[in-house]
Amino acid sequence: MTAISPSKRLTTGCPRPSLHGVLPRSFPRHVTIRRHLVPLNAISPSLDKLDGLLHQSHGSKTASREKEAVSLVRELVESGDLKAFGQGRQVPKRSYTIEELRLNKINTKDFLAPEDTTLDDVRTKLQLSAAAGLLAGFVTHAVDTFYLVQTIIFLGLILTADQVANAGGLEALVVDSAARVLNSTYHERVAKHEAGHLLIAYLLGLLPKGYTLSSWEAFMENRRLNFQAGTTFCDSEFQEEIAQGKLSSSSLDVYACVALAGVATEWLRYGRAEGGLSDIMQLDNLMRALGFTQAKADDQVRWAVLNVVTLLRRHQKVQDKLANAMMRNASISECIRVIEDYF
Repeated sequence: MTAISPSKRLTTGCPRPSLHGVLPRSFPRHVTIRRHLVPLNAISPSLDKLDGLLHQSHGSKTASREKEAVSLVRELVESGDLKAFGQGRQVPKRSYTIEELRLNKINTKDFLAPEDTTLDDVRTKLQLSAAAGLLAGFVTHAVDTFYLVQTIIFLGLILTADQVANAGGLEALVVDSAARVLNSTYHERVAKHEAGHLLIAYLLGLLPKGYTLSSWEAFMENRRLNFQAGTTFCDSEFQEEIAQGKLSSSSLDVYACVALAGVATEWLRYGRAEGGLSDIMQLDNLMRALGFTQAKADDQVRWAVLNVVTLLRRHQKVQDKLANAMMRNASISECIRVIEDYF
């Protein structure tokens, strides 16, 4: 396969997410465990240790701490303490036709074409409000012509500088924050979107590392404006595959499913997706880098779409509980407890 830059990562999130690592890995061996075989409070110390490792997985310690965290979770799976990690029941991996997806009530045309109408509407309202304020000030003589022109030029320079320096991060922060005030369902939608990413990753054996549900949270965590709401994962094994210039089919399968989980969530819950366009584009770019033909790429995406939708339909109640926990700013270990308890 075509070599890929070591910095290549799938970013997932909603909307215009910027998760920095969506990654596949080898799956733990299959373990059949009866529900509540081990009480979750019995493994609390181990999960608390997991949070500590994930908090330390930054900078030079990223790879080593991530590997420790993944090893800890796999040990809990092997011992029977965790029953859901890597145990999502998937559809068979084969080529599916569009008609087969339709028989499963999946319209790929709507599914793979998210339109960010909520944020576009909020952005328009902010622009109209600013224009109306300046115009009102000018008409009432509270603002003279010189000040009006100065303000317009200044705002234009700020927006231009933001696009160049932060890829529009400042604008995204303002619009995202305003959307939470102007749209009553926006926060919940983002939470369910990110819960979709986190849940699918966990069920497919990919350990979540952290998440943010707003541009402000992302800014406070990273102290940079070019980060948006999203979920990060322990992807050191994935990065090692990339560095070696190859990507296993199992890794690509997880990559594709996690990338599409947010879009799938919105499509299932709201009838259409708004966030997640960047997730789809990054998946498409990865398959292009791997030298996939259009037919091979279509096969991969159709399987991933069917697989993710099937999993989300099956675990809808778990996802709802997880989204509620994430809106309460639950830690990763708490999110794992929610998944395990309702799996």
